[in-house]
Formats: sequence, C-alpha cells, structure tokens
Amino acid sequence: IIGDPIRLRQIVTILLRQAIKTAPEQGVVRIDFRSHIDPQFIQIEIFDNGKTSVTTFLDPVRHGIDRNNEQTMELEIATRLIELHGGSLKVKHQKGKGNIVSVLLPCLGVVNEHQLPLLPPDEDTVSPREAVDRS
Repeated sequence: IIGDPIRLRQIVTILLRQAIKTAPEQGVVRIDFRSHIDPQFIQIEIFDNGKTSVTTFLDPVRHGIDRNNEQTMELEIATRLIELHGGSLKVKHQKGKGNIVSVLLPCLGVVNEHQLPLLPPDEDTVSPREAVDRS
C-alpha cells in the first residue's frame, strides 16, 4: 500500500474502534488483509458481531443521530482519508451476524502523487513516483 503511514494507521485504528464499540461485551472483532481480485488493490476487512449497524453512523441524519456524534465524525474522517489514498469504503450489516467494513486501497504505483499530501520527506522516504521508478 502506498500512502502516508500515519494516516493509514489512523484509518485502521478508527475502523477497529468502531467495530469494538458496536460489538457486544465478549463479542468478536476480526481484521483481515488480503489481495483483491484486481491486483492493483489490497482489501482490508473488519468484522464484528455487533447488533448496531455501522451504516447508522455513516448516514446520521436518516437515522436521527446527531451529526456531531463521535462515531459519526470518526467515520467521516476515515472515509475521507481512504478517498485521499485513492480507495473506497463499503459497509454491510447482516442482522444477527454483525458488520463487515471493507476498505479497498491501491497498491504501489496506483496513487497519483498529487492526491495525498504526504509527510515531509526524510532520508528514508521516497515519493510515490520515485518508488514506482525504482521498481
């Protein structure tokens, strides 16, 4: 995956926190990283067995939730960061089974270097273009 490592970690942290909040006490939360059918993408899936649908927080007005709710704001941040990385977020809730949050992120060489403001370069950091040129 190419992108800002701090923001990528923030995305995963937010989504795991959401799963933990929606899962019941003694519930199950699992994260899987896998290659996607399209080799230019990697898929991150976070499962929980919560009764509350994460989709509720993605569309707060429709569900009568304050837009300034912490979970709503965190999901908006995660969604925007995923989009800045050239990816997408999908959420599915199965009644009685829980939530599946699926994130698709482009792999090396797919993201346009102007899409995402990266951290200031240091000695060990290369731009996306340099990384592609080196491969």
